[in-house]
Amino acid sequence: FKAHLDNRRVCAYFHALGIDVSQGESLFHLLDNDDSHMVSLNEFLAGCMRLRGHAKSLDVNLLLHETRRLSRRIETLAQSKAQTDV
Repeated sequence: FKAHLDNRRVCAYFHALGIDVSQGESLFHLLDNDDSHMVSLNEFLAGCMRLRGHAKSLDVNLLLHETRRLSRRIETLAQSKAQTDV
């Protein structure tokens, strides 16, 4: 994914959609909805449509992604604690 972000045509595509590619790794994580470490065509297209617009859209989506990730981790910790309390 990072290698593709060095391609001028790929960058032009993202730019035309109004997507900031300067945070390539974060962009990849936003597009990888199922945490498979791969971006399917459907994830790519849906993610690009979701992220297009101003750079602030990317920032908001990064915050949402991190919030979901942290929420899952907290839930896992709470379940682990509940099991040890039994």
